[in-house]
Amino acid sequence: GGLLWSGLSPNSEYAAGRAVLESRGEVLAAIDHFDAAIRGNPNLWPAHANLAAVQAGLGDVIAALEACQRAIDILVIRADDAPAPADPGQVLSDLHLMAGQLLERLPASRCSGGSCLPHAADAYQRALANVAGHEGASAALERLAELQQEAAPHHPAPAGEGGTADAAGAP
Repeated sequence: GGLLWSGLSPNSEYAAGRAVLESRGEVLAAIDHFDAAIRGNPNLWPAHANLAAVQAGLGDVIAALEACQRAIDILVIRADDAPAPADPGQVLSDLHLMAGQLLERLPASRCSGGSCLPHAADAYQRALANVAGHEGASAALERLAELQQEAAPHHPAPAGEGGTADAAGAP
């Protein structure tokens, strides 16, 4: 359909961002529109969620995680001027899944406890709390459990070889 864009309405800015992203794949133009929409209405969670997805695609994991978390926070507190999703549980579940996937991509040094995987697992659990049996979250939790099982047997280090090597590797 036709897109009316005045450059003023946050909803119009958001729609313009979606349009340039979907029709032409113009990622940087989409980011500008999503940012403008958020400036106009900081509680426009779809703009935060789409910004997170675009930033994740560009490899800016930290910015993506921050935008994703803002979208989650807006929905959880049911902020003023926040559009009501048709299925809030599904939207929150999908956002928690995205947060978990982003946490898995973060360097271990960015997370407390020296690993981001437990934080990712928590995000996947929150996804399942919103939608029981959420396929993506269930599969991700199973994969994390397998990773932890694979990592567990490698712990005993031979004596004299400095068994406290940094598993995360040097930056």
